[in-house]
Amino acid sequence: MSGERSATGSRALADIRRSYLTSPLNHAFLAHAFKAAFKAVIAEGYAVENEEVGAGVSCIAAPILNGMGIAIAAISVPGPTARIMIPSPVRIGVLVRSHGDDISRLLGSRPAS
Repeated sequence: MSGERSATGSRALADIRRSYLTSPLNHAFLAHAFKAAFKAVIAEGYAVENEEVGAGVSCIAAPILNGMGIAIAAISVPGPTARIMIPSPVRIGVLVRSHGDDISRLLGSRPAS
């Protein structure tokens, strides 16, 4: 399973590639849709994976940041798509992001969300 296909991997890659989104030198290496997806993940503070890894299973993940604000881990909630995505993944996403922020604060980070 490739990292960019899971919610945890998407969230981690969004943090790693944040500098690529603002660097004019790297624009040629990122497709427009790829950049837009990572911008949304960064803005929301969590990633949503909707049956990308397996049928009937979805996941929401948020980063855990160290004292320098660097993603070192992630927290995720996988489950049946009907429970994760319906009616909307936002409620779970906000909770996962909040818990990720709490853990990050314990590690000395000051999450933006």
